[in-house]
Amino acid sequence: MTPSLKVLKTEWKFKKTQERIYIIAGGISLAIALASLFIPVLPQIPFAIIAAYFFSKGSDHLHIWIRHHKHLGLPVRDWEDHKVIRPKTKIISTIMMVGGAILGHYKWGIPGAFYLDALFLVCIVFVVTRRSKNFTQAIFGQS
Repeated sequence: MTPSLKVLKTEWKFKKTQERIYIIAGGISLAIALASLFIPVLPQIPFAIIAAYFFSKGSDHLHIWIRHHKHLGLPVRDWEDHKVIRPKTKIISTIMMVGGAILGHYKWGIPGAFYLDALFLVCIVFVVTRRSKNFTQAIFGQS
């Protein structure tokens, strides 16, 4: 399912500048989302959704790839198809971001930790205020 490097190189040659910018922005967002697998205080799902948005504007191959990714695909498909974030994902994301803010202030003493708090707050508000279930999930009891 991963697009081959040859296909991506060929596709890159024929892209307009704006589409290239979308691909680069998607790559940066994807890198942050993947880094969050190893750095748990980073919010993974919002960055995966942002990456999917940028890839949808810049590269069909990369957009299809992220939709079918083993770890990121399900939340991305939930968001793109139904504009929902699953309750379990909301809880885990919120706990990790609050934990990251606490560690940033008290354990690590990060300079400018209030900027990190602002980013986390925006992400938490975004995640928590989204719908949790679509109509089909509500009927069939899927979470």
